[in-house]
Amino acid sequence: MRWRQDFTDRIIHDLQTPVTSIAAFADLLRGDDLSEAERAELLERIASNAGTVQHLVDDLRTYTQLSSGQVELRTEQLPLRPLVTRLLDDMAPILAGHAVDLDVDGVAVQVDPQAFERILRNLLANAARHTPAGTAIRVTGRSGADATVITVADDGPGIPGHLLPRVFARFESGGRGGMGLGLTIARSYAELHGGSIDVDSEAGEGTRFRVTLPVGDRPARR
Repeated sequence: MRWRQDFTDRIIHDLQTPVTSIAAFADLLRGDDLSEAERAELLERIASNAGTVQHLVDDLRTYTQLSSGQVELRTEQLPLRPLVTRLLDDMAPILAGHAVDLDVDGVAVQVDPQAFERILRNLLANAARHTPAGTAIRVTGRSGADATVITVADDGPGIPGHLLPRVFARFESGGRGGMGLGLTIARSYAELHGGSIDVDSEAGEGTRFRVTLPVGDRPARR
């Protein structure tokens, strides 16, 4: 099948760059005339590329599990702010150069903590990756009678109109790198919670992803 070949080609392409970089930096480390500062910089670059490889492997593993129905959620009622603030601390290197504003006080969510973290992580990483440094990112939460809505918005350049209908499609990266599984995974996890994700974006007006989750412990869709 064509999509399987595309899948294989994308994996090879996305793994080749960081693996090649790790090998090159490791080779440079063998030099005897490097200063401590130069060695530290090379080690930092190796660690960064290793993190990229780990992220790709995590996405592949998660996508495979979701596609085969191997994921079971264990949901609990949790306040939103601690979940988001811990995630922001963990993502500090990825979000460097972006100011993240929170408006989530008083909001609780009925979620599987790890799955929900993956939803937000992928949406925040997407915002940071596709906007220039200095772009503001906002995370807001609103509770209603039947649903809680969490929005991740940015003031970036927006998503081109011709790409918007395919933004959640697997392997769709908009030509900007990555395997294009992050938003697919986020949507799948939202749907497992009985919820959804939608997006609106205009050129020059930024992008808004809205995660809608049911209030209370609802049966998850599979």
